[in-house]
Amino acid sequence: MPSVAKTHMNNYQFSATDEFVPWMLGVFDAFEPITFRQHVAGDFYSAEYVSKWIEIVGRTRNTKHFAYTRSWRDPEILRELKKLAKFPHMKLWFSADVDTGRPPDVPNTRKAWLARDVAEEELTPEWADLVFRNETKTLRKHINGVQVCPVEIGLETENKLTCTKCKICFSPPKQAVLSPSLPSAYSQRKLRTLNVVRAV
Repeated sequence: MPSVAKTHMNNYQFSATDEFVPWMLGVFDAFEPITFRQHVAGDFYSAEYVSKWIEIVGRTRNTKHFAYTRSWRDPEILRELKKLAKFPHMKLWFSADVDTGRPPDVPNTRKAWLARDVAEEELTPEWADLVFRNETKTLRKHINGVQVCPVEIGLETENKLTCTKCKICFSPPKQAVLSPSLPSAYSQRKLRTLNVVRAV
């Protein structure tokens, strides 16, 4: 949509300015989010931009941060992503698919396999930590031994599973596998995930 595209462009241009870090820190001070996802749309586009997030994450230690990125394929950006991944309250996922190849093994990162169709689901590599799938008509909790995102396993329940209830993406690895059939077991703690749009 043109209006959405304009907003994304405005945010992108603003992120390249010196005002971005102090403005974002002001957002965190104002909203005090428990959890913050970087880039609901978009990605880390330069090493300098990642370094800004290193400063932001370093100064917002009461918030759990998480992000998915394919930018690990750029050596300069990867260098900064390794620094970002060192924060204990930052959960960084390297996204991969049939076009990207395998992400590097970097401490404190995990790997997500993105399957655009059923054929790509069957290509899920054993090194992946989580599978995201577009086709969710069939029930699949694991593919090739890799856990499927619980929101996308294809199981309809009375109490729909959400990212707020699941929390796999922003929790330490090796968490117990969540079952959407047991909604009462989920933590009810409020999750605030901000999708920040700057008014211009």
